[in-house]
Amino acid sequence: MRARVTAALVAVVAAVVTAVPAVGEEAGEGGTVGGVLDGTQEESARSGPPSPARPAPRREPGGWREGSAKRSANAGLAITAPTSRALGSTTIGGQLSAQLGTVTVADTRGSAVQVSYTATVNTTNFTTTVGGNTFTISRPNISYWSGPATTVSGTGVFTPGQLTAANATALTGTHTAFSVTLAVGNTTVAWNPTVIVRVPSSAVAGSYSGTITHSVA
Repeated sequence: MRARVTAALVAVVAAVVTAVPAVGEEAGEGGTVGGVLDGTQEESARSGPPSPARPAPRREPGGWREGSAKRSANAGLAITAPTSRALGSTTIGGQLSAQLGTVTVADTRGSAVQVSYTATVNTTNFTTTVGGNTFTISRPNISYWSGPATTVSGTGVFTPGQLTAANATALTGTHTAFSVTLAVGNTTVAWNPTVIVRVPSSAVAGSYSGTITHSVA
């Protein structure tokens, strides 16, 4: 079984209503002024037992630097993504759209035969706590489209999961963000995906946060 490497970011969305101060004017719990969470992320690379043809994955030394994308690597296949992103503000019942920043996959395995790999994306629900109660913007209200590649290098076929906004998909599960096939030698692909958040009428004003994770295998 191939190991999967991941890079996650914490995204923030603010929903504001008339007569309620816009989220971001005050620092919320665990956040900073402006509503942007401290840039932290989690890594959840998992693998099965090593096979004779592929050694067990190892975490790269050095890890990441504060304020930079965290990099996870396995056998020369790596993915990076921003650690945090403020998505902006909208009203109850409204929606917002924002780009997350560049996601990059690098394959430095230098294969002499054709190989393929797929980057996927998923999200948690977005939540906020107000007056001791937790309120949720659930995953069906969070959509994603990868857009075209912003950078490619090497030989291969580079295919976005969702080329345009018309192809945006609700992140109810794990979805393809980008795929590379017929790749030979070292390759890289980068894209700047867009997230659309629809705020349900049942939501309350607050700074909602969730984790969007990109993985590659």
